[in-house]
Amino acid sequence: MTLIEVSEQQRMGRAQLGLAIGRRADEVYERTIALLYRKDHASVVSDAYLDYRWGRSVVGTLLIARWLVSGIGGVS
Repeated sequence: MTLIEVSEQQRMGRAQLGLAIGRRADEVYERTIALLYRKDHASVVSDAYLDYRWGRSVVGTLLIARWLVSGIGGVS
């Protein structure tokens, strides 16, 4: 595997993207739920299920943001 050199500017850009995504984690969840459970659908979901979905969505979004900010899993 060949390592690709990443400039400091690219690292900072990824970190800024990660911070922006992290700040908007709740918005990402709200948009996801709005798309999945539009008003024209007859499905009814419980509050407990929505809490579960919130946890998975927000934690997942924050994990991706953390990877971007810290450079974990990125190229060196």
